Amino acid sequence: MEILTAKEAAKMLKISEYTPLRKYAKKGKIPAHKIGNQWCFSKEELLDWFHAANLDVLAEEAEKEYRSEQTIRLWSER
Repeated sequence: MEILTAKEAAKMLKISEYTPLRKYAKKGKIPAHKIGNQWCFSKEELLDWFHAANLDVLAEEAEKEYRSEQTIRLWSER
C-alpha cells in the first residue's frame, strides 16, 4: 500500500491541498487517516474512491458553499 502526504494526494487529484482536501478528509467525505497532526492518504483508497463516482458529493458541497458565499475551488487553475 502506497501512503501519500496531503500534498501528494492533492497533486494526484488535482485539487487544492488546503481547502477541499483537508476539509473533506476531516468531514469523512474523502478516504483519509490522521496520524498525529498529519493527514495521510492511501493511493489505492483514493483511486477506488475516485472511480466510485463520489465526486458528486464534492460537487454538491461546492454548490452549497457557492450559494452561501463560501466559495471554494475544487480544482486548481491551469
